[in-house]
This record gives sequence, structure tokens and C-alpha cells, in this order.
Amino acid sequence: MKVYLVGGAVRDQLLDYPFYEKDWVVVGASPQHMIDLGYEQVGKDFPVFLHPVTKEEYALARIERKTAAGYHGFDLNFSSDVTLEQDLSRRDFTINAIAQDTDGTIIDPYAGQQDIENRVLRHISNAFSEDPVRILRGARFLARYAHLGFKVHPDTLALMRTMVNNGEVDALVKERVWREFERMMGERSPLAGIELLNQVNALPKLFNALALSFEESKSKFQSRFDRYRSHDAVGRIALLYTDVDQQDLVTAKAPKRFQSTSQTLRQLIVAIENDDATNLAVASTTQGLLKNESQQQLLQSLLSCAKPASALANNWLDLIQQLKAIIPKPFIEQGLTGAEIGKAIKDAQLSTTQKWLLTTIN
Repeated sequence: MKVYLVGGAVRDQLLDYPFYEKDWVVVGASPQHMIDLGYEQVGKDFPVFLHPVTKEEYALARIERKTAAGYHGFDLNFSSDVTLEQDLSRRDFTINAIAQDTDGTIIDPYAGQQDIENRVLRHISNAFSEDPVRILRGARFLARYAHLGFKVHPDTLALMRTMVNNGEVDALVKERVWREFERMMGERSPLAGIELLNQVNALPKLFNALALSFEESKSKFQSRFDRYRSHDAVGRIALLYTDVDQQDLVTAKAPKRFQSTSQTLRQLIVAIENDDATNLAVASTTQGLLKNESQQQLLQSLLSCAKPASALANNWLDLIQQLKAIIPKPFIEQGLTGAEIGKAIKDAQLSTTQKWLLTTIN
């Protein structure tokens, strides 16, 4: 039995990039051997185990054979005679197919280190086309590393396009698509990932409304993200969809927090653009816009979405700051407890908003 560090930890270590998880592959062991050593198996039919102390994931070396469309259609072979090189060959990109043994020696059968040096995402073999999730992973990795100069290899771009044209993306489960999209939107350069999906014709299949406006709106989206400054995917996606048909989010089965935040921002933009102080005031007190600093940045970014910027919008930001200043401490000092505190805060917010509204309208 031999154990190797694999995947992201090795890749990011070579890139001198921060990483927070370690994944391991085990060669020459059986499931029962792992259980006898005290490892906890994850699931009944999948050869992944949790270390008894560190709880890091240890996967038995395995080979995958494509049996049907989509990413569920695979047979797995994780017998003890599967080699490290065979296991690495099933991975998506060469930069993810590098291993390190317990002595620190690097095992790199597919020239991943060279691709790291050349800043390129390149598939290992045509087996890449067997799993359409790899297109989404490619977009996520590009979003993470584009600022370091990474590009997708032309042959990999061509293979991704062929996969899309062959209908592989059509077999993806919406929840899995959203999970990868959400992760991509939290990376350093999410628009690079979206652009890749568009280049290989996957974006119209996954997020059609976004695809219709993406090319002409890229600079506008980047400006919004620059103002937002946060990597929070909820806020970024809300800014993306302030003037893109939000049916995309419904079709993609986006979680409610994404849909509601996008709807709120759109409501606020309409109110600003129409000089509608009343609806602006209502939205300010009912849509949970005072949670944290990231939300405050989101509100600031909102002003870059609304045209034209107006005195109302600037006055509204003053209202937000006044509402944010209403905190529990004074009410606790008055002797209020429990639900009384919550009611007092809401009453104070309503009173503040009404005063702002009267002053603004007059």
C-alpha cells in the first residue's frame, strides 16, 4: 500500500497559490484493508475514505469506463492492482494529474508541471469528453487562475466545442451545473469562466438569457464586480442579472437566496430609475439589505447599474446608513428583552424610513 498527495494541493503548491484541503490516493489497498486501518468509508459503492484522525479524503486508485451519456454513466474499477499512473490518467487537466509521494518526490506522467509553467489548461486525453462536468470545471479553473495568465489550450477548446455539439452538456443535471457555476462565480475572475463557456457554445444551453447579452455587456459586468469588490457569489450573480432576464435563475434551479437577491436589486434599480422614493423606502426595510459589509458593498455597486444616477439614489444610501445604525444595545439598556427588542428595532427602522421619505418627497 502506497499513499500519494494528489490534485489541487499539489497543483497549488507548485503555483505557490493558497490551498486549504488535501486529497490523497491510495495504491495497492482494498476497501476492507482501509476499514481495518480505521478509515471511514464514504458511501457504500465509492472507494473514498476519511482518515481516522485528520478526516482528509483518501481515495483508492481507480479506473473509470464510460457506459452512458452524462456524468453518472461510469463503471469503476478500484482493484488493488490499479496503478498511480492509471488513476492520474482519468483526471481532467494535466495540472490536476500530478502526485507527490511521502518523501516529497513529484510524479508527473502527463507533463502537468510544464503546463503550469506555460500557464495552460490542457486535457490529458480524449477521455476528457466522457464527462461534461469537465467543461464546467475548466471554466471554474480559468476563473481561478486567469489573473496568473492561464489560457485554455486550443485542442482542449476544440474538444469542449465538440462535446457541446454532441449533446453531452444536455445530459447534465441542473443542480450539478448550478453547483459548479456558483463556485466559479466565487473565484477571482468569474467573467473569464463565463467567456469560456460562451466560446465553446455551452453558455446558451446552460444560461440562455446571459448568453444573449454577455458579449456586449462584459465591460459593464466587470465594472459592477470591481465596485462590489467581494467574491461573494450571491452578490455577483445578482449584479449579473440586474438587467438580464432572471428566468435563467429559475430554469437553472438556483437556490432561493440567489433569486431573491437578484429580484431585490432589480426592484431597487427600477425604483431609482423612476425616482420612486416610496418603493425604494419599502425595499430598504423589507429585503434584508443590512446584514454585513458585503451587502453594503452590493448596495454601492447597485448605483453603477441604475441610469441615470440621481440625488434620490445618493440620499437613499444615507437612509441605508441610518438604518444600519439602529442596533439592539439601546433597547436592551431600556430593559427590553426577546421579541420586544426585535419589534423595537423594526419600529425604529419604519420611523426612520418614514422621516426620510417625507423629507425626500418634499
